[in-house]
Amino acid sequence: MYREGTWLIDRRLDKLGRLMATDGPYVLLRPPRGGREWECPPDEVRLAMEAERRAAGIAGDGTVLPRRTTR
Repeated sequence: MYREGTWLIDRRLDKLGRLMATDGPYVLLRPPRGGREWECPPDEVRLAMEAERRAAGIAGDGTVLPRRTTR
C-alpha cells in the first residue's frame, strides 16, 4: 500500500490524485488543486510518473506549483 500524500493515478478515470486516506475497501484521492475527494479501489491505482506530476503542476518535492497566468 502507498503512503498518505503520495501522488497516484486512478486507472479507471486516468486521473491524478493525492492519497488522503484509506477508507474501508477504498483509497481516498484528492485532485492536485483541491476539490472533492473520490474513492478508488486500491488495485485500480498506480504511482504517478514524474512527467504526469509535472504536467499537473506538481513540483519534484510533491508540492503543487502556483498556476501560471498568461497575459
